Amino acid sequence: MVTIIGAGLTGLSTAYHLKDGEYVVFEKEEKAGGLCRSMKKDGFTFDFTGHFLHNHHPYTGELVEKILPGGFNHITRRAFIYLQGRYIPYPFQAHTFGLPPEKRKECVMGFIEAKNQKGLPPQNFLDWIYQTFGEGMAKYFFIPYNEKFWKVNLRDLTYEWTSWSVPQPTMEQVLKGATGFKNEKMGYNPSFLYPKWGGIELLPQAFLPHVKNLKLGKAVKSISMKERSLSLEDGEEVGYSTVISTCPLPQLLCLIEDLPLDLQQAGKRLRYLSVLNLNLGIARDKVLDCHWIYFPEKEFPFYRIGFFSNLSFALAPPHTSSIYVEITHLPSEMRSEDCRGEPKCSPTDGIVKDTLKGLIECGILKRSDELVTVLITPIPYAYVIYDQFREKNLPSILRYLKNEKIYSIGRYGAWEYSTMEEAILQGKRIAGEL
Repeated sequence: MVTIIGAGLTGLSTAYHLKDGEYVVFEKEEKAGGLCRSMKKDGFTFDFTGHFLHNHHPYTGELVEKILPGGFNHITRRAFIYLQGRYIPYPFQAHTFGLPPEKRKECVMGFIEAKNQKGLPPQNFLDWIYQTFGEGMAKYFFIPYNEKFWKVNLRDLTYEWTSWSVPQPTMEQVLKGATGFKNEKMGYNPSFLYPKWGGIELLPQAFLPHVKNLKLGKAVKSISMKERSLSLEDGEEVGYSTVISTCPLPQLLCLIEDLPLDLQQAGKRLRYLSVLNLNLGIARDKVLDCHWIYFPEKEFPFYRIGFFSNLSFALAPPHTSSIYVEITHLPSEMRSEDCRGEPKCSPTDGIVKDTLKGLIECGILKRSDELVTVLITPIPYAYVIYDQFREKNLPSILRYLKNEKIYSIGRYGAWEYSTMEEAILQGKRIAGEL
């Protein structure tokens, strides 16, 4: 029996692609979807922050059309950076025309110098920023934004995750972007798919008719590799031939009773960011005509905001707008009595007030705007921190688990920064292997 832990997008995709194979899916929540879920409050539909499906692999488009025919809007990205009182088109490095002339020159000259330098390969993420974009772009955007986002010294980070997630312009694109021309379709997300109604949870819900043996409200308490068995919180014991785990890797390592001590210790040193997500309903139509905005400056508590109601009119009541606001923080210590639990969330006192103040200061909200509703959704595991320890130890951890017939996959199972499309494709790949 193949046992799948977690009915998020990766777990559901795995079950879907196992087809008639013998499997069971255990999900600790009473609803499938993981972070790919939606919530309703006061007529608004909110997701767990922005979740967009990027269709780079032909198979993904075919699959979503098969399980939810005609259910998605094809959306062209409208994204900006708010910097020095200006809205600069995303990505910053290809649109510096929004800066004052002297700073624009500094960015372009710095980029040219960086490209002409021949030296040692970068040793860390900070080196990579300087060597890829130059001093001007580093100073005005990349360093302040990433320090604000990651909450750690940028020298502690590796940079392999940037290969697909951070657009790297050519010299021609930088020069065009400095002289007022837009560089369209840069990055991995120039367009994306989003459901026409109901929020992002329509995607995992579309898998459910094709998934059998889904057990909701079933949390795994422990795993015995020797006995090839799982113990559930409700006392049930289940044997397995293979485990497919999509839960966060540190939690999985904590569940395994007979895990070697060195791997137990390694699991406690895997670092990550949590996100506090504020969902706001505003009594004004079309607050701003874009999809999301990045905020590198320290005076704003949030690093990014987005607009659900600009993705689908069905997500907000008539004549209103819905906004999501994202704030990263380093998680507090795991619960001392049981490391299998979720990390404790940071205090939220005053965060709504500070957020509204910031949104007014940058001109997105007016002082006269009426706040219809607020829904705060903490996300304990949000972004994996790519530090040196992860780089050195993750391959051996995953290799050991695989040798024991435990496959840890998905964004948090594989302990990586990846997309919803990759979650679907990982489920397909592991089902093919089995």
